[in-house]
Amino acid sequence: PAEETDVLKIVNTIGEGRKNEALKFIDVFLRSGSAGDEKGLIIQLNALLSEQFRNIFVLQEFFARNLSEHAILEKTAWKPGRLFILKKIAQKFSAQKVRELLSKLEHLDEELKTSSTPPRVLLDLILSQVY
Repeated sequence: PAEETDVLKIVNTIGEGRKNEALKFIDVFLRSGSAGDEKGLIIQLNALLSEQFRNIFVLQEFFARNLSEHAILEKTAWKPGRLFILKKIAQKFSAQKVRELLSKLEHLDEELKTSSTPPRVLLDLILSQVY
């Protein structure tokens, strides 16, 4: 899906430390979203980013356990192309960084759903902590 491709671009640029490009992709995602309101779009973006970082975390764990790519494909039901792309992106992050990012995304989700702070402000606060 187009949304997933955009999110993978965001994750990749975060991994490469290209903050301005990541912000550009985030803005494109938010402008082209179908959720309607800004809060809904940011919740959707957060969910998609969380999913990709969970996938990276799982992949890093599998490689840490010396599982073969074939075994990973069997366990995850991913297509080889997806594994290839995630493997490439996962190499850009330490396991510690992925855990920190997942924690920040979890915090963002909670704040989005319980706070009266504008959603874009919350997103920007979390993104400023990523770099």
